[in-house]
Parts: sequence; C-alpha cells; structure tokens
Amino acid sequence: IGLVRAWASTGLPSLNDAANNTNTDVLPTAPLSADTASWIVSLPPMGAVVGSCLSSITLNFMGRRDSIILSGVIFFLSFLLIGLASIPSSVEMILAGRALSGLGVVLAVPSAAIYVAECSSPAL
Repeated sequence: IGLVRAWASTGLPSLNDAANNTNTDVLPTAPLSADTASWIVSLPPMGAVVGSCLSSITLNFMGRRDSIILSGVIFFLSFLLIGLASIPSSVEMILAGRALSGLGVVLAVPSAAIYVAECSSPAL
C-alpha cells in the first residue's frame, strides 16, 4: 500500500528530469506536462473512491481471505501495467496502472483489518 503512495515521489521525477536522460524513444512525451503529472499523482485516490463501493460487495460475496487475494492480484496487474508501459511508450498505461492500484488499496485495507479482527483471539 505504501508503494502506491510512494511511487509518484520517485517515478515522476525520474520521468521529468533532463539529467536522467529520459529516452524520448521510450517515452515520447517526456518530460511530462504538469497536467499529466497531476493525473499520475491523483489517480490512485480517484480509483479508491470508485473502488470503495466495490469493497463491501467483494467482502460479502467473496469473503475476507479471497478479497485479500484479489487485492494482491489487482496490485500485481497495476504495477505490471506501469512496468510494461515503456514497451508501447504509453503514458495511458501508467495512468491505468495508477488507477488500478488505488482500487487495490481500497480493497486490501478493510479486508485485511476485518480478517485479522476475525482471526484473532478475544483474549488478546
């Protein structure tokens, strides 16, 4: 979950810094515009807002453990999209991966908290 929040703090400067010799063949729109950079930073919370409606549904129908597993799959897919974005030189893939990572956060946090609360002993 921390990686979702922290990715922009290192990933965004490395895409925009001319000293890093950003390869324009890999990312033709480098350096990114301020609008694109703001979308990259703000999409995880926006994905979380949309996903908050889905978290209660998955918790009730799939269960806590399977919801945690699903959030792991969503995290994997989101960072796979971000990592593979250099192949087609797609900023849109980065944006989609960031939105998907927000969805994973909003599914993982309540699922894990409820799962731990249900599995722990009341004596603790």
